[in-house]
Amino acid sequence: MDAAALAAGGGAESGVSAIFLRSGAKPAAIVNGTYVEQGSKFGDRRVLKITESDVVLKAPDGTREVMKLVPGVQKEPVVLKNKSGGKNVARAAKGSESK
Repeated sequence: MDAAALAAGGGAESGVSAIFLRSGAKPAAIVNGTYVEQGSKFGDRRVLKITESDVVLKAPDGTREVMKLVPGVQKEPVVLKNKSGGKNVARAAKGSESK
């Protein structure tokens, strides 16, 4: 299956399985098993926006598709220590199947 078909929602790993909102970094997500950042390309589509609950894709013909975080996903804050000893907080979503 090609990237465009996956972006359209096909395949076994269909959907948004994780969203990463980090201070000082572009929003990112795992879509159909692929890591994408806001503004990047996903198949023939552009990742327009990533929020806490969805990813907005724009097709070459201008149509937009909103992909929601898969059901059964619970948001959990992830705290990372940076090199200076401070803390950075990133929000990550985990599927209940990954526990």
